[in-house]
Amino acid sequence: MAAALAMIAVDGAYVSYALGAREPQTGFEWLAALAALSFIASIFVAGRGITSARNAGFEGNWDLEAGRKHFSGQAGLSTIGLVLFLLCLLLSGPAESSTLEHRIIDLEAKAASMESMTVELPAGRTSLSIEVRDLGREIGSLHRELRELIESLRSWKKPDKEE
Repeated sequence: MAAALAMIAVDGAYVSYALGAREPQTGFEWLAALAALSFIASIFVAGRGITSARNAGFEGNWDLEAGRKHFSGQAGLSTIGLVLFLLCLLLSGPAESSTLEHRIIDLEAKAASMESMTVELPAGRTSLSIEVRDLGREIGSLHRELRELIESLRSWKKPDKEE
């Protein structure tokens, strides 16, 4: 029973962490809930086993078989809960910071591509070429900001080696 209570706490703590700092995949919440329910059910089955053993003892029948069926059920439900929790760990997904960094890098590449496209556009009408030039400057500015953001993210991730 104590192990099941501990696993409920671990399950809840990990779910709280994963929902805040990771990008869980489909089914993560369901598996976490099923794991917790399995641990809760194992506690109730263990309680029935304890009651069976106690009742047999009060009747003067101290038999090892008195609660064995319930305790085996408890072990089975705890094992199922543990397997579900392990599957839940696999579906917790990547860390948000890594996906954020990938998104920013993709944006930087798109901005660079757009910047080169505006430079290559033929200058047709005067007002259109001015708009394209201004748009190119804005995209170039965005491109520089994204590069700076990527560099600050990379430097933020590196641990300080000073001691």
